[in-house]
Amino acid sequence: MKVIITGVAGYLGSATAYKFLDKGYQVLGIDFMKRGQGEALELLSTFKGFHFALLDLASELNRLKEIVKYFKPDTAKAEFTAQLREV
Repeated sequence: MKVIITGVAGYLGSATAYKFLDKGYQVLGIDFMKRGQGEALELLSTFKGFHFALLDLASELNRLKEIVKYFKPDTAKAEFTAQLREV
């Protein structure tokens, strides 16, 4: 099976991707790397079924549509982000 996980370089997204990859899924991870962890991507990239797209979902919707059409996922996982705002 194929899944898409956004926010894949973050803690929750990378942990979720790891679980899917460990079970033999193919994972397309998407992240803009604004706050993501490069180390998480290094670990995930050791899996044969891991694919990564550097993508800003807020401004590259057409590119996302092309990627999804090409990858043909069986499912997609919601974005895992936690943003702190200054008051």
